[in-house]
Amino acid sequence: MTTLESISALEHGTLIDAVAWNSLLESPQPERPLYWYQSIDGQATEWAELEGISHLAQLVNQLPDDQDFMVVMDDDPETRYAQTMRLDNGTFTVELAMMIPNGALNLRVGKGAAAVREPNGPDQVATVLQEFSPAEAIEILMRWAAGEGLAVCYSGAVFAYV
Repeated sequence: MTTLESISALEHGTLIDAVAWNSLLESPQPERPLYWYQSIDGQATEWAELEGISHLAQLVNQLPDDQDFMVVMDDDPETRYAQTMRLDNGTFTVELAMMIPNGALNLRVGKGAAAVREPNGPDQVATVLQEFSPAEAIEILMRWAAGEGLAVCYSGAVFAYV
């Protein structure tokens, strides 16, 4: 079975840690331009090219209120995306995804091995293990943008959009 066939066989609720997620990534990931947009107070910005990995810190820190979010992705073709949303307690959720034939695999990142049992459905609320400080969210996004994968202290459950 090829890597792509293995990825496509994953189903909703598949438990996956950082080592397993990273094994699904192309190594190293090709350098490609990334694009971003923010939604602040329900108003979305236009897509813009990311000015470099460090630009992510500025973008995350610009999300002022509960439910404000940011999406970052590559393009032509779309192969991966990441999103982060500010919660009412000032923490952030982070989700990473890779495109597969006819859909995407979405990983809601969490802290530690126990996070593999946390919810990751479209209407499921983040738990304390899935909440990150601004610095933690920025670290995860910067590693993702650099194609480095997750640090081993993170895990999560995959939700397959197919």
